[in-house]
Amino acid sequence: GEFNVKFKSASNNVTLELFDIRGRSIYTKGYNNSGAFNETINLGNVQSGMYLLNVNDGSRTFTKKIIVE
Repeated sequence: GEFNVKFKSASNNVTLELFDIRGRSIYTKGYNNSGAFNETINLGNVQSGMYLLNVNDGSRTFTKKIIVE
């Protein structure tokens, strides 16, 4: 239930959203950023399964698959 999100960004604002496989929002948080983004996300006690992490830094959006065992 714990993972790192790390990338380079030119934007000052980064938003992370985590969705379960049914499309329900599990986690949403905004961050102030300065260059290299590196955060540890702890989901606590979510159920095992596949989740989709949507990362938006203002100029681009990308989605990654997260598997919780």
